[in-house]
Amino acid sequence: MKYLIALSLLVASNAFADHLVLGFGPTLNGGINPKYGSLGYEYEFNFPMSLTAECGSWFSTPAGYACQELNSVRVLTPEGIFSRLGFGPAWIHPVDDRLSTPFEFSIQGAAGLEQDGWGVGIKYQHFSNAGIKQPNLGRDFLQGFVEIKL
Repeated sequence: MKYLIALSLLVASNAFADHLVLGFGPTLNGGINPKYGSLGYEYEFNFPMSLTAECGSWFSTPAGYACQELNSVRVLTPEGIFSRLGFGPAWIHPVDDRLSTPFEFSIQGAAGLEQDGWGVGIKYQHFSNAGIKQPNLGRDFLQGFVEIKL
């Protein structure tokens, strides 16, 4: 865990500030109903790629958290419409009936509108261990988010 946090801070400290992203939304996994809140930093390169360091927490019993690094393809139109699709490693705590290993993978898809240094949108977040250990049910969240261009 401490290595993932150190890597996140290293990436954030060496990037030339781009977006601060705040998200919140419900789970998409039936019988449980946690909400997920996240805070992330997205660095956008000069080509359609971005790197995001993000940490968040789901609010249930027991509560849990996840930190991840996402390598993404980000496309922005001249009208300000954007989409982003990313994948990367994640560290979660605690393990439970849906996430059976501390090391998981994160997949995230997002779409939104960016104007005058602000962005709003919706994103889908999935955590899974890719079958490394069973059970591998994963967790899925749908979030509304706000981006602030730095």
